[in-house]
Amino acid sequence: MRALSILVAAGLLLPACLVPQPLVPGGEDSGLDDPPRILGRSPEASVVHTQRGCGRQRFELLAIEDMDEEDSIEVRWFVNYQQGNVEPVRVARITTGFQDGIRSPPGDGLDVFFSQYEDQVLVVEAVVSDGFDSDPGRSPVNRVPLAGKAVTHTGWTVFVESVQECLP
Repeated sequence: MRALSILVAAGLLLPACLVPQPLVPGGEDSGLDDPPRILGRSPEASVVHTQRGCGRQRFELLAIEDMDEEDSIEVRWFVNYQQGNVEPVRVARITTGFQDGIRSPPGDGLDVFFSQYEDQVLVVEAVVSDGFDSDPGRSPVNRVPLAGKAVTHTGWTVFVESVQECLP
């Protein structure tokens, strides 16, 4: 009898615990910003081993998704970003080829020529935004999004061996 009472009470109380959640507005007329997303990159691995004799390494964003058709996507490429070295080595705007939220031609790329860097370890980064803040007082410099906009990034650590040939 007691078990039956507990089951009946639980049956009456459990539905009362379910609180409907309000729907989050979305869609084209919501006024909310859809942030850009990096869908693919090359090379896929975050750590790259190569030799100085190979001459260069190509880094690419294969696809960027942003459902806001009116957004202009900007890609800023950095090599060894740090205080005193905050300027991008390449900036590209991706404005055309919008289909189902995917920007095509895909993303953007950067060729890193090892002769330009003496370092044996390079950090290559692609920072993507639908609106960068140009205020040099905001930190991190050249990476802060405008209010209501977003930023995303991807990066690679490149170990460059001091071998003057390009080994497979």
